[in-house]
Amino acid sequence: MSPPWKGELVDKTSDRERPFSRSLSSDLCVFLFENEGVAVRLVGLGFAGLSALVMTVTSVEAAGLSAADSALYAAAFRAADLGRWDEARALADSTTDHTLRDVIVWRHMRVAPPEGPSLDARLIFLERHPDWPLTGSIRRLIEDGLLVTPRSPAETISILTRYPPISPSGKRALARAYLAQGDGAKVPPLIRDVWVNGTFAATDEPEILQAFAAYLRPEDHWRRADRLVWDGEYDAARRMIPRLDKGQGALIQARVILATGKGNAEKALAAVPATLRTDPGLIFERVRWRRQAGLDAEAIELLLSHRSGEGHDEEWWNERGILIRDMLDQGHISTAYKLAAGHERDKGTAFAEGEWLAGWIALRFLEDPKTALSHFEKLYEGVTSPISLSRAAYWAGRAAEALRQTERAHAWYHKATGNPGTFYGQLAASRLKVSLSELVPAEDPLPSPEETRALNSDRMMRVVSQMIELGRTEELLSFLFAMTGNHPGPGARAAIAKLALRAGQTEMAVRTARRAAQDATLLLEAGYPLPPRLAEAVIQQARTQGLLPAAAFGIIRQESNFDADARSRAGALGLMQLLPSTARAMAQREGVIFDDASLTRDPTFNTRLGTRYLADLVTRFDGSLVLAAAAYNAGPSRPLQWMNSNGDPRLMKTEEIVDWIERIPFKETRNYVQRVFEGTVMYRMRLGDVLPATAPEGMLRRLP
Repeated sequence: MSPPWKGELVDKTSDRERPFSRSLSSDLCVFLFENEGVAVRLVGLGFAGLSALVMTVTSVEAAGLSAADSALYAAAFRAADLGRWDEARALADSTTDHTLRDVIVWRHMRVAPPEGPSLDARLIFLERHPDWPLTGSIRRLIEDGLLVTPRSPAETISILTRYPPISPSGKRALARAYLAQGDGAKVPPLIRDVWVNGTFAATDEPEILQAFAAYLRPEDHWRRADRLVWDGEYDAARRMIPRLDKGQGALIQARVILATGKGNAEKALAAVPATLRTDPGLIFERVRWRRQAGLDAEAIELLLSHRSGEGHDEEWWNERGILIRDMLDQGHISTAYKLAAGHERDKGTAFAEGEWLAGWIALRFLEDPKTALSHFEKLYEGVTSPISLSRAAYWAGRAAEALRQTERAHAWYHKATGNPGTFYGQLAASRLKVSLSELVPAEDPLPSPEETRALNSDRMMRVVSQMIELGRTEELLSFLFAMTGNHPGPGARAAIAKLALRAGQTEMAVRTARRAAQDATLLLEAGYPLPPRLAEAVIQQARTQGLLPAAAFGIIRQESNFDADARSRAGALGLMQLLPSTARAMAQREGVIFDDASLTRDPTFNTRLGTRYLADLVTRFDGSLVLAAAAYNAGPSRPLQWMNSNGDPRLMKTEEIVDWIERIPFKETRNYVQRVFEGTVMYRMRLGDVLPATAPEGMLRRLP
């Protein structure tokens, strides 16, 4: 695959490089579209940029905002940003093109009282814009209003029949209206759902009980108390104890003490009646308490001797998964397999992780490829995401290979390569000695005629185009995501992502492409972008540091989705998510003046320090991207610890390196290493590297 530029790095769709600060109406966006076998060159002007992309036979006339409207809308959005809603709406009303006036109104609709609009105004907006994004927040505000300032029972019922309640406030308001009309038979399902599943202030509890006590049964009080403990709302759970029978109260008390570590656990357990000691919630808390106390054997004994029951899959799997990996580390392989195979689920994370771990342990530790293959085949049939499908198929191929069933192994590897943008899809291609250039489409898909018609009739297309023209990134992502939800076809999603990309909204293009990838649509240009100025800088910086540029792009994509203003809860900043302390150290090594604000204000400053840090890690770990990526995510000391436990991947065969990655104890880091690796492979293709068929496996050992 040839590189996307020769010499100076420019946008492929333009004859010159220019910043996206101008109006779109001054930029020609040229696209190639196939219509019934005829190539049609289309020119999109201004707002019509996306229309040009999706129209099939005719060019579109310029229909962007006038200079006057652009100025008015810019002022209107500034006023909205400051909460001056009357001013914002007056400015928007003064425009001749009212497309974006609705966006100002949409923003106002999501503001709570007293600054927000009336309930009636919100209802009118919902009626006119049913497919707009974030309407759930508008409905919740309507429901809050109906509870705080009641309408007549008939009106409340009418509203909440048209828009069924989605919040506890709405369900309470509807139940109250039914009660006022003497229709008590409709109250129980509403108020029981509120009581069992609702989250509300402690002061609301007496009000609900006073109004609806006659409709709440003892089992509803128990279900609420049980749910509160599972959700970690321990104070609220304790408040429920007086409403439970003595045995249930003792059970809740014991679970809370075990969960919080506050109180006498032994005494609390002794108070639980024998008939309730097999309660799944109590078993869970006892398992977790034992594991946290370092009593793994006792925790496992309890876990294997009781069924986990329905629900709370994530909590159960977290405990089971930790114990499985602890048993592997301690050499208790059969116990680890038993825990994995006994996951008790037929869907979701617990199923996917349980079946995969059971198969992996059987294949790589118990040397039982037949059993392993059965787990991997079951996994493949029960998952849908490209990452999980390619993982299942690759390992099924490995198991079949171990059984010396070459044809069967190749069939499974071929299935894995159906998702060439994934870590295991790429390794499967290496296994088959198939070049990824044969598997990855050179161009993103074009919209079908049906997709084209749907896009052209979508009012949000015009909204999105004009927001791009104004540079309103704050609202844009919500509308792009709404459009990708409304238009699930691969060609339509490619068009939407490309619109964001052409507008310079790289982060939004990547996010849209990621969503498309969940439905097995690989968008190469939008999913692995090369923003002209940034790409040129990163390539130069990486080469100066002796770093493969594709690795830097792989890190940027995984860390920030190309959001230059990204900020993590841990304080990491910018494109390469650098902690200020790390960035300061890199600035000293680079001999440049350090400024915290520049990490988000100046993308190339961020990437200069980030590429230096990544290059230092790659050098430190002798060219191993696996170790460097793990260190970038978890800290430089972590890979050293894991090498002490699980060996040095730099000295391993390909199969052993894959095992090493899968033995990383942190789920986030395991995933991170695989996502950075697959992104680096894709960026090598985007940058024009000619990849041999065995390139992915070779990159596991050392970067070129």
